[in-house]
Amino acid sequence: VQQFEQLTIPELKKGITNSQLIFIDEIGKMELFSSAFKENLFQCLESSVPCMATIMLKSEPFADLIKSRADSLLFTLTIKNRNQLKADLMERLAKILGE
Repeated sequence: VQQFEQLTIPELKKGITNSQLIFIDEIGKMELFSSAFKENLFQCLESSVPCMATIMLKSEPFADLIKSRADSLLFTLTIKNRNQLKADLMERLAKILGE
């Protein structure tokens, strides 16, 4: 966990102050062992910088809290929808980034 935090926390902080978009791959079981990661993740979500992340599908209290946020849009990736979902997400990102 300590090595994970040393790698990710500075990047999350940098994302808040110096990015057009924060992308997090992934918010899963291992990441949730870190209270520092969770704290900094919330700072990212509360910042003015748009965030895009992958998150565990399985129910877990912290993950469920993120998924239930009013500003969260959830998409479930499947083999059947992966091509269309990719196009939809790229279109959304272009709008967010003003391209």
